[in-house]
Amino acid sequence: QKMKGVFSYLESQVEPAVYENSKMVTTFGALRAIQAGAKLGSAVITALMDIPIFIVAGKRLFNLNIMDTLESMFRWGYKGAPADEINYARYVLEMSESWLDNAGERFGLIDGMNNMSKFEKFSSGFAEKIFSYSGLNWWTRGLQAKAAGVYSKHLGELIKAGRSWDSLGPQFKSNLEKFGLNKKDWADLLRDKPLDLRARIDLFQIQEKQFENSFAKKSLRSKLTSAIADAVDTMVMKPGQFDVLSGTFFADPQDFHGQLFKSMTQFKAHPISFTRKLLW
Repeated sequence: QKMKGVFSYLESQVEPAVYENSKMVTTFGALRAIQAGAKLGSAVITALMDIPIFIVAGKRLFNLNIMDTLESMFRWGYKGAPADEINYARYVLEMSESWLDNAGERFGLIDGMNNMSKFEKFSSGFAEKIFSYSGLNWWTRGLQAKAAGVYSKHLGELIKAGRSWDSLGPQFKSNLEKFGLNKKDWADLLRDKPLDLRARIDLFQIQEKQFENSFAKKSLRSKLTSAIADAVDTMVMKPGQFDVLSGTFFADPQDFHGQLFKSMTQFKAHPISFTRKLLW
């Protein structure tokens, strides 16, 4: 089984599968875009569910102060939050996404995007316009920025207060340990104090050291950025690759039945992610 896994990995690196070159895959993808735009009603319900998930996940999983979380959410209203807070939240979100090189997810880039057929362009444009004009894109993006801002602010408060690794609590530490952050990394953060003028963590102040880029090690900045991105994707529920694949019964996307399952279960990854990340 290990040898099979190694050969599969090597094959994906040497001859990567470009799914968009398959007419069957692109046709199913275009149909799913129309299906997504047509289900605007259920998307609105999902958006309303974002509020309790945002608050509960922030408190139970990331130990965020519930008043800070509520303030972060409701100060983004008619008059808006102070410009400094808005800019900081957006900055952390953009930093976490761009640093992790999620250009494909952020801008919808796909292989061969310049070779899309008229039908594909119409369907993707239709879905994008529906979600854009409905305000759902703005809603989701705003919530993601708030999650990034409030979680990063909390990290800064812990560092400023000099909280030791052992005092962080098992649930909070487990989220950091998931991405390789350990007691030594936390001690480095306490020593260097990479904070801005308002004592919020500043990812750009975390310098990447030479030894971190050697021998395939992951830098402290990358590990912390991954942890912040995970908090954002949990508080504003975004299915991970495992959730998407399990929703399609781990079928090969290049096969007809794989595309059929993916189309039938397009909206099932969110409840799977909710169950796995929050309930469990």
